[in-house]
Amino acid sequence: RPYLKLGNVPVRFTGGRDGGEFSINVYPPENWDAYAKYLRDVFAQLREAFGADEMRRWRYAVLTEADTFGWFKTKDGDAARTREAYFRLYDLTALALEREIGPGATIGPHLLFPGDSPAGRFKAQDVIAHCAAGTNYATGKIGAPLKLLTISHYVVPGDGTRRVGSFDAAYRQIVDAAEKAGFTNLVYGVDEGRVIFSAPGAKRRDLLSRAVGASYEAAYDVRVAKQTYDVGAEYFAHWGYFSGPAIHFE
Repeated sequence: RPYLKLGNVPVRFTGGRDGGEFSINVYPPENWDAYAKYLRDVFAQLREAFGADEMRRWRYAVLTEADTFGWFKTKDGDAARTREAYFRLYDLTALALEREIGPGATIGPHLLFPGDSPAGRFKAQDVIAHCAAGTNYATGKIGAPLKLLTISHYVVPGDGTRRVGSFDAAYRQIVDAAEKAGFTNLVYGVDEGRVIFSAPGAKRRDLLSRAVGASYEAAYDVRVAKQTYDVGAEYFAHWGYFSGPAIHFE
């Protein structure tokens, strides 16, 4: 079933464009009411085509790796204002969806691996706290829906123990924080990951496909999949040969 990544705002609502690291506009809207209407119109069109019952079976994430400046930031780049803008974007998206298909949608953030967020940025625990007890920017009430919480997870071959042995503990902190805040039965998963680059090739694009095509890859895939399932996650979606457009090397 569809899994929709929402949150990258069309340029017409931002008064300009910053393509970030991936040529995707990363600015929040200047006119939040206009963007909210746009979202409701989009969800209304989907509901008309597929029906509310079907859409409630889909999954929705507000941004990809929301806690990195490469995917989302305010125009001044201020970390605190970017955090508040993300919470507002999240709340507004969840409310627009709820108004079209009703409550209960599987919605949440996709974040970086714990500890990878740039200094001053929000992290998974901040999003959890906001959804549990923070003032909702769209409704003025306390709390926001949270049904899904996913991360990215990459490893660097030849770089010692970078993340290979720390995955369980890091992910467990997220799960424990969510459960302590009262969020149970969330959908946990790794939305992207695998090999990001090799230590000698860190400055080159020689592993852009995120796949080394060797026995190391298979062993690592098995290990990280087991770790993922052991901490209660549902899936590990790796970035590999079958992900994204064709990659051509010079």
